[in-house]
Amino acid sequence: MDLKDAYFSIPIHREHQKFLNFTWRNTNNQFTWLQFGLASAPWVFTKTLRPAAARGRELWM
Repeated sequence: MDLKDAYFSIPIHREHQKFLNFTWRNTNNQFTWLQFGLASAPWVFTKTLRPAAARGRELWM
């Protein structure tokens, strides 16, 4: 299982995107997908992946 870009496959709820604004090269941007620098990202990622991991263990063990 390749998890290299897994964070980028988890969307941020629209109501929370407004808290993830940043400016780069005089352009305002907003994250819409889970980002590595976000403090809660590991928790969200684990919570999201846990059901799939459990199912994988059932199938492959």
